[in-house]
Parts: sequence; structure tokens; C-alpha cells
Amino acid sequence: MAKRKNVNVIRNGKVLHMSVYELLVGDVVQVETGEIISVDGVVVEANRLSVDESSMTGETNSVKKDVY
Repeated sequence: MAKRKNVNVIRNGKVLHMSVYELLVGDVVQVETGEIISVDGVVVEANRLSVDESSMTGETNSVKKDVY
């Protein structure tokens, strides 16, 4: 069985703490330093965000992400 991972989500203007398996289209996930997430999404707000995409691309360098 997969490990349960909980995240803070803004849904309908409220901050909720829920399982990643309960995420819906339109939810805004608050990502904290060092968190590992496996979702596609759009960066709404960030401060020096870089991502390790090595499991997808094989590239070992972190990729800098910009706000959409």
C-alpha cells in the first residue's frame, strides 16, 4: 500500500489539510521546502523555486521554475 501523503490545499477560499489522493482540478497546493510532489500544475507564486526532474528526464541539474 502506498504511503499516505498530506498537503495543505486552498479550496473554495479555505485552507484544508488533506491527502494528495483527494486533490481536484482547481485546488491550489501550498508546497513547502523539501516536499516531494507528483502532480502537474501551474506555479502561481514562488520564491527561487527549482525542481529536481531527474526521475522524468534523467537530467541531474535542478530546473528553475518561473511564475505562470
